[in-house]
Amino acid sequence: MLLYLPEDHRLGNWRASAEEVSAEPEGEGTAESPYQISNADQLYWFVEHGGVSAHAKLTNNIVAIENLVNSSGDLNGGSYRSWTPIGASESAYGYTCAFSGTFDGDGHTISGLYDDKSRTYSGFVGELSGRNHMNYPIPTHLKTIFRVNEHETNASNLSGSIVCDCGCKYFTILHNENRQYDQSIRYGEQDGLKVVAICNNCRKKHLVFDEATQGYNGLVCGDFKTALDSCLSDYICHKCGSTIFSISLDIEIEDKEQFIEECVNEYPDKFSLDDYIDAFDWITINVCCKKCSKEIEWISLELS
Repeated sequence: MLLYLPEDHRLGNWRASAEEVSAEPEGEGTAESPYQISNADQLYWFVEHGGVSAHAKLTNNIVAIENLVNSSGDLNGGSYRSWTPIGASESAYGYTCAFSGTFDGDGHTISGLYDDKSRTYSGFVGELSGRNHMNYPIPTHLKTIFRVNEHETNASNLSGSIVCDCGCKYFTILHNENRQYDQSIRYGEQDGLKVVAICNNCRKKHLVFDEATQGYNGLVCGDFKTALDSCLSDYICHKCGSTIFSISLDIEIEDKEQFIEECVNEYPDKFSLDDYIDAFDWITINVCCKKCSKEIEWISLELS
């Protein structure tokens, strides 16, 4: 693959017209039916309209711009169509949406791409979203949105961040951290801690934590009931007043053998072998304000 990045990124700012990026490829963009990319117009269509979670397959060798460089590797004169890396939608959203789909080259090549913009992420793919690994015991409700930090993760502790299905890593956070416990209310009928994240890009709502159903106490003991979303309030940065954050989690995993002995063997009709991943012992939720970059150690909760 050849992608030309000039030293002076101010060279050339020509953009393709709507007609030049109108060749929608065959396929639905899913893993089962990926977009079939056979020419440059379809390639540009994919990066502008395919979405950061789409799937594509290259069906032909593509030269995006003929004679882009000379025999010495220097840029030939002229104006060129500018390439926006997949997963680098800074101009549209003000931040990068990491690419979480797939692009199968199938033995073909792409050359002649030209990127004349100064950006955080450059290349064919700007930022690639982290992949969850099947051997990590990620809680069920987080499987599609939890990106593992392999350097901080071990057999007993999961560490990582929340990333929306669309690739965005910034959220509005709803919570009831300041809920008041009422001694007169019976056991199991008080609201548990609940944290919900709403994607700042696509507005999809994700459950980050529900004390009533997750963690050992929630899954096994049923200490609380699930709070209604209408009872939650916005989390606000105390430094700048912003309500948009990135979210990172540390989760202490329940010992599988102990869970099997205490729960599965004793209550086989209620618990399965795989339920131990949702019966975690501890959760820590940290946030970082998008506006002022203030990092906040927010919630640390024992759950067993």
